[in-house]
Amino acid sequence: MENEKRLTCEDKIDAELEYELEKIQRALRADNLLRCDGCGQEWRSADEFEDCPVCEEGYAERLDEDENEYDLLEGPYIEHTVVRADISAGGPQDFWRLYLDPDGEIDKVSYHYFDWFDGAERWLRGSQLETVKEWFGEQVRYLMEGR
Repeated sequence: MENEKRLTCEDKIDAELEYELEKIQRALRADNLLRCDGCGQEWRSADEFEDCPVCEEGYAERLDEDENEYDLLEGPYIEHTVVRADISAGGPQDFWRLYLDPDGEIDKVSYHYFDWFDGAERWLRGSQLETVKEWFGEQVRYLMEGR
């Protein structure tokens, strides 16, 4: 045990980032899955008020609502054009920094992972960036409307 190297945040951040992105992707898929309370038909739609495509009368119920661990509206910290969305606090802690362009749209995203006197950061690109922008985009627009 004494000879084991203690992993730094730099050693851990890539796995932690992938884990957080997988949670967002699961939440995005769950968020779009609806079930008709009348006939039981399931379908995907961004509009939870959409009529059932089969019976056209039933009320759409969102599935897997309780599994959504991400809700920016619970307590964001807005500073100028940067939104910080905490995932966890303490040791370790991780969070997103969402950088907004002048129109209030997410332009850049960084993921941060800290553990006591150590820390690491990753800038998202490509599909990782698009996943986070898709998840937080509407919530950030909602928050910025009141400013």
